[in-house]
Amino acid sequence: MLLKTQLLTKLASVNTTRSINNTFIRSASTKKNVIKPYVNKEAQFAIELETAARMLKAVSIGKEWSSVELIVTFNRTNFNRVLLGSTLLPKPVAQETKLLVFAEGKHAEAAKEAGAHIVGGPELVLQIQDGVSMEFDRVITTTAMLKHVAKIARILGPLGLMPTVKKGNVTDDVVKAINETNAQFDFKSDNHGVVKAPIGKVNFTEQELVDNALAIVKTIHEIGQPTCKEQFVEKVYVKSSQSPAILIKDLNKRFVVEEEEE
Repeated sequence: MLLKTQLLTKLASVNTTRSINNTFIRSASTKKNVIKPYVNKEAQFAIELETAARMLKAVSIGKEWSSVELIVTFNRTNFNRVLLGSTLLPKPVAQETKLLVFAEGKHAEAAKEAGAHIVGGPELVLQIQDGVSMEFDRVITTTAMLKHVAKIARILGPLGLMPTVKKGNVTDDVVKAINETNAQFDFKSDNHGVVKAPIGKVNFTEQELVDNALAIVKTIHEIGQPTCKEQFVEKVYVKSSQSPAILIKDLNKRFVVEEEEE
């Protein structure tokens, strides 16, 4: 009788252990298969562009000439190429643009007063044809001079400097063209869908930094959004030489609202 009781007790112990082990295995298996929702921790620290501009100025006190940089990433699903763009910055970033203006008479005088580096008429075209060395970054011409400038199209064209009506650098309002050219900013993405562009110095006002950033991001949005079913501009950051990159919050919504109002 005692032996039977001991045997039953032992069997009960084995079954209990097996039950506990099975419960543990099922529990562990269930926990292992649970898929936790993805949480974008970076997005939790995103702030408004105006606040970011204020912070950059605050952390760079005494470093007024430090550069402020904009970093934009975009959706490459249907835009698998380098993004090239140009925009007019409300507050031009300090960079010397050497302008060559083909003009005569009053237009030539106006161009010189507006700050053009090289100004001339048909004689200037001949000098370029003869290979005279000149340093210039952009070219503007009056409508009357265009027929002369066409003679050096094979020289200016490959350099991307040949004036055209479409580009806006064939005009008789040379002063306006010079001012716009000085404010024009060209940007280019890398092969990974990232655009990096200076938007000013720390000594710019908060609003000037904001306006320059918005001008570039809006241009990127307008270039790529028609090709993208989702949001084209993915992330926007700003940084200075003294700060890490700061993620900007909901910048795309500003452009969506503008498009709906139009």
